[in-house]
Amino acid sequence: MQRLRAAGYTDLTGIDVSAPAIELAVARGVPNVSVMDGAALEFATARFDVVIASDVLEHIEDEAKALSEWNRVLKPGGQLLVFVPAHAYLWSEHDVVNHHFRRYSRQGLVAALARAGLRVRRRLVLERGHVLPHGRAAGGPAPAFRVALLRNQARRYRRPAPFCRPGQ
Repeated sequence: MQRLRAAGYTDLTGIDVSAPAIELAVARGVPNVSVMDGAALEFATARFDVVIASDVLEHIEDEAKALSEWNRVLKPGGQLLVFVPAHAYLWSEHDVVNHHFRRYSRQGLVAALARAGLRVRRRLVLERGHVLPHGRAAGGPAPAFRVALLRNQARRYRRPAPFCRPGQ
């Protein structure tokens, strides 16, 4: 969230299921963060222009419920950016110790999004080093947030290129 704020975004909301992560974010001066389950959001319907879920979905057992919630809090025309680990054949002890429930194939993620009422506009497969670096893997501190919810920011882009949008 600090990087988004530094880039000029002003109306940010962050959540994490971990109270210590939120306490760390608050201690670092990150405002508007709270402990919340990504599959049971306490926000009004159609509140956010953009939902960013970076390395979140694989940690939530009920994937359908989480995606449905993310769709619910998106405004009409809103955008969901979701980053997940790919390729089930790469499943390892790393996934186990990090409490992952799954890894995704391109088709599997697209199908899960469609079942939640989200239409995929663009798909990308990126190497780990190219995806929103954060946490120890990027040489920095442990991540202080997992889901960033942005309001009134979609117009910031000259040409929006959403990954998903509500409805068909």
